[in-house]
Amino acid sequence: MGLSQFRSDRAIALPRPITLAILPYGKNLAGLVARARTAGHEVILHLPMEPRAIDADPGPNALLTGLPEGELDRRIAVNLGRLNGYVGVNNHMGSRFTASAWDMRRVMVALRARDLLFLDSLTTGRSTGHGLAREFGIPTVVRDIFLDNDRAPASIRRQLARTVARARGHGHAIAIGHPYPETLDALESWLPRLAAQGLVLVPVSALVSAPTLPATSPAFSTRKVGDTGGPAVRPGAVGRKSRSKIGLAPSRRATA
Repeated sequence: MGLSQFRSDRAIALPRPITLAILPYGKNLAGLVARARTAGHEVILHLPMEPRAIDADPGPNALLTGLPEGELDRRIAVNLGRLNGYVGVNNHMGSRFTASAWDMRRVMVALRARDLLFLDSLTTGRSTGHGLAREFGIPTVVRDIFLDNDRAPASIRRQLARTVARARGHGHAIAIGHPYPETLDALESWLPRLAAQGLVLVPVSALVSAPTLPATSPAFSTRKVGDTGGPAVRPGAVGRKSRSKIGLAPSRRATA
């Protein structure tokens, strides 16, 4: 989110709570975050990272493999400083970058220092993000379903059905979609029917549990999340199994 006000406003108008992933190079970011939070949604930063596809552009100040450590740290800080009031980060693209443990460690250092969670978009099966987040004592979770790699409405509906099946089978599911017109159309029809199916829509932070800290790690608290006191992560919320839970985290596009 963040590049089209019309699509962003449609996403914000969806039933709450949804975790909205906002690009750090988007437009009118302060107003966008304020509208999202006022509407009852959770906000994370959609951190641009290097893809494997050479024709895919992750955007300005993207995190790239092979950058000198100082430049990589600068780009991480610039991106994380573009938003306020967000609770965590997920990767935008990043199929090459997230596979590099050395580079991802620099990201984890920055996330731990800011008490931010990490949602691994899992744009590659070789991602080191989730494992490193646990190593660093960072609250973390992995997406389960991509809704709209295929933008055909019938395909999106099938992915939504898979999300429901996953939630029923595992107690929760995390689906990642994008503010495409087709995806928004499907969600506007599907989300209001969740309660009747015995399903609960929750923000991603409700599905994140804080891992046990390694003995060598400094103390880490989930009391303060984000730079401006955003909604706190609720460790262990996934254990409340009264009803299956679905976390929805729209982002920009499905390119890895």
